[in-house]
Amino acid sequence: MASSSGTREVLMLEAPPAPSGAPWRAPPDAEVVDALPYIDGDYGDPAVKREVDRMVEEEMRRGSRKPADFLRDLPPVPAIGIENLELMLKYGVEVWKLQNRQMESVLSRMQKMAVEYNEKIETVNRERKFHQQNTGGQLHALTTEWQELCQKNIAIQAACVDLQNQIDQLKLGAEELGMPIDDSTGTNQQASSAVHDAHPLQYC
Repeated sequence: MASSSGTREVLMLEAPPAPSGAPWRAPPDAEVVDALPYIDGDYGDPAVKREVDRMVEEEMRRGSRKPADFLRDLPPVPAIGIENLELMLKYGVEVWKLQNRQMESVLSRMQKMAVEYNEKIETVNRERKFHQQNTGGQLHALTTEWQELCQKNIAIQAACVDLQNQIDQLKLGAEELGMPIDDSTGTNQQASSAVHDAHPLQYC
């Protein structure tokens, strides 16, 4: 299609199709003329060439049609094709320019969209990096604190075991001296065992 600058009138480059008629067919008495084999090297032989020329002349003498009659039964040149060519010559350049401008406009929009999406992607990546770095610092601090608490728990449990060993040694020494100690040590040991069961080492 072409569009004029003043009236914005839309013109069709292709004319409406001509009414469909019966397809062309060769008449029943049409003669078929075969083309010579141009790639056959034997035609370069003078004797072969003379024989071929003789056969062609004989075929032409026997033929009832003249060269001027070959196009008589063919359909006329389609007027719609000539009209299309005229329209193309008249409006084709402007249509091509219009199509180029439209494609340039599409390309410009696509490039602008690509720049906008790239900016959004860059913003998202920067935000992800910022949040991950901040969260990474917090995770590192919490991990360090957790490790310190585990070490403290281990130290406390080791101290409790050491104190319990000392108590057992004192009780054993007192029994050897004939002064058994009967107090709440067993109760304290049970309480210590309960605390140990409630906070085992594997939780650290």
